Amino acid sequence: VRIKQVVTNLLSNAVKYTEKGSITFLAKSIRDEQGFWLVLAVKDTGIGIKKEDMEKLFDSFQRLELSKNRYIEGTGLGLNITQQLVSIMNGTIDVESEYGKGSCFTVRIPQQVVDDSSMGAINQKRRINRTGKEAAVNSLSIPNAEILAVDDTKMNLVIIRELLKRSQAKLDFADGGNECLERTKAKKYDLILMDHMMPEPDGIQTLHMIRSDENNKNQDTPVVVLTANAVEGMKEQYLNDGFADYLSKPVEADKLEDILAKFLG
Repeated sequence: VRIKQVVTNLLSNAVKYTEKGSITFLAKSIRDEQGFWLVLAVKDTGIGIKKEDMEKLFDSFQRLELSKNRYIEGTGLGLNITQQLVSIMNGTIDVESEYGKGSCFTVRIPQQVVDDSSMGAINQKRRINRTGKEAAVNSLSIPNAEILAVDDTKMNLVIIRELLKRSQAKLDFADGGNECLERTKAKKYDLILMDHMMPEPDGIQTLHMIRSDENNKNQDTPVVVLTANAVEGMKEQYLNDGFADYLSKPVEADKLEDILAKFLG
């Protein structure tokens, strides 16, 4: 769980600060006189970090280059949490950066080898272990379905678009509750994917406005909430608020396709 959080934080940080170019994720192992190490690296072609800012990089709530980053989501706490997680696992985190050209964060975490025998071909095992349900969902094609995705963060809409490519569904996008209301008044959708935490109106308020407007073409359309709020009991709360279902962020492809199969398949 800690390793997954470290990787998620580093990749999210790279996406936030890389407007164009590429992001590369590397995972490998190293053996040395100290033992066996899991090495994780995230390299980007983003804005980079000034030399004088490097020592402040992992400080709590430290935002660097505010003139460039004022529109970037987040508090700056992610790298501080990442450093703490790595430290808990007795690992190290290093950064190399050239201002204006990009950065590379490298994490080394000590591991204990319990079995030196070969794992075999991972891809072959994955194919063998795939269940009938997964195969059916992954082949889901709904070219006639009309879907609206609502989120105030552009990158989240890009992710939804890429995850839904295989379905061939017809997609529209709204960058907030107000645009969602305009689109749902003008066009009937088969499914709406709605972010919760948006500037007013938020996802819950927008849903209630759709449901209470008799002239809205989507008064009875299923609306699935997308949220990073994975606290126990929240799914039940969202269902009580009127949502048809719940998807936690970061959205996983198989769970999203399960939702499509449930409401459109």
